[in-house]
Amino acid sequence: MSDLDRNYASPFGRAAGRVDAATVDAGLRAYMLRIYNYMSIGLAITGLAALGVYMAAVTGDPAAGAAKFGNAFLTPFGYAMYVSPLKWLFIFAPLAMVFAISAGINRLQPATAQMLFWVFAALMAFRCRRSSWCTPTPRSCGCSSSPRRRSAR
Repeated sequence: MSDLDRNYASPFGRAAGRVDAATVDAGLRAYMLRIYNYMSIGLAITGLAALGVYMAAVTGDPAAGAAKFGNAFLTPFGYAMYVSPLKWLFIFAPLAMVFAISAGINRLQPATAQMLFWVFAALMAFRCRRSSWCTPTPRSCGCSSSPRRRSAR
């Protein structure tokens, strides 16, 4: 990141002027704006990929469903993602990618690191599977939806 020190001394022994501080602030602002834009794009990629995974994994048609999971019918892709042992691959793939990126971050080119970030953002969509369509309803888990009331004595 930028070496921002507002109290640095100039080579001539006096404090830096407002022009130097403004230049540093403008550079830092541009740098942080670029970082925030990358994070926003990554979040958008995760959201769109999660929507795509949901649309590919869930169907409302009981005839097209491979299995029933909660309130939804799963397609064969949804069955592989949520029910079969293959779900562990989808669960731990982002974690493995974090370890791989962390181990090689000093050797990666910036373009390669950015591409791996986009791939990681898309992989996180496979982790975003606990949404309202697969959360058990109070009746299906044996819970009561209304709080217990004390009887008046």
